Amino acid sequence: MTGEQLFISLLHRLQDYQTGMVLHALIQQQADQIELKTSCSQLSLNLLGARVSLKQVQRALARLEDMGLVQSRSHTNYRTHITVDREAVQALLRVPVSDYLPGLRSDSFPFLDDLNAKETKSAPEVLMTGWPSPPLPVPASVDPDEANPEPPAPIKHH
Repeated sequence: MTGEQLFISLLHRLQDYQTGMVLHALIQQQADQIELKTSCSQLSLNLLGARVSLKQVQRALARLEDMGLVQSRSHTNYRTHITVDREAVQALLRVPVSDYLPGLRSDSFPFLDDLNAKETKSAPEVLMTGWPSPPLPVPASVDPDEANPEPPAPIKHH
């Protein structure tokens, strides 16, 4: 299973975009192996590219806790210690869903074929860097190396 397939599977089983994004980000940060020390604002801004607001992250964490998928402990210095229950997530992924849901079918269809044909003919390959939106155009007076910073590194676990 790839990261994209895991994300799609989580979305379909959780039936909530924000909750799926938060759980996927936590798994990417290896919170299923070690306790992740972070904050909801760090999750929102750094790991989720500000696509999920602080309140939505808090609600998603509460929902994941209610489902038994994560455990979290808040500390006074605004850090939250989060652990993903690997067995619970694996059990969630074993829940059957229809193969007809978007993203789960591997067959092709005319729109997708046409889109792929046009992309290979006209546009260069676009590499996904993890940034939430495409980079802005760089003014001629700006050094291109400074305009395209590296994506944020994963959070270090203590």
